[in-house]
Amino acid sequence: MNNIANKKWSPENLCQNHGGLNKSPQISWATVEEADYYSLVLVDIDAVNPSGVYLHWVLTDIPKALNELPEMNSQNKAVIKVGDMDIRQSSNSTGEYGYLGPCPPDDKEHRYYFLIFSIKNGEPANIYQNLKNFIKTQNNSGNKSGLDKVKQKIEEIYTSKGKTIIKIHQFAMPYRKEKS
Repeated sequence: MNNIANKKWSPENLCQNHGGLNKSPQISWATVEEADYYSLVLVDIDAVNPSGVYLHWVLTDIPKALNELPEMNSQNKAVIKVGDMDIRQSSNSTGEYGYLGPCPPDDKEHRYYFLIFSIKNGEPANIYQNLKNFIKTQNNSGNKSGLDKVKQKIEEIYTSKGKTIIKIHQFAMPYRKEKS
């Protein structure tokens, strides 16, 4: 579940190259009582790169008490505050910390997926480096889509760190660059 009206990007949510402000959209999800914390990954699965996947946002330790993130500017911050709670961010595919709004270089529609993982078993784990290395080595061939590959890899990373993913919330929001 999310609070993005009509599942459309607001101009503020887009990257600066598309006239936006790189503000992350407001997002909410159903609380999972058994979860110790949540992680959020935003990916473009139609990216024009060898992996076919582009990381736009990675949050690795959203406290259990939160099930909503407000619209915010989170660029160049390793830690963001929501109320009095700290949330750790990892780098996106540009190597910068924080949210990077939709910014496809072409005029084709791109599918952006928000993946919210409900995690059990203790302290948060930083998944970014493992995930980035994985994406660099992938290509979009084979039976699984880029999205399925990312979800499977995140589950493998957490499992290898002794964590359990008990639920994955996911929703897509397409975006197409307007023609000039």
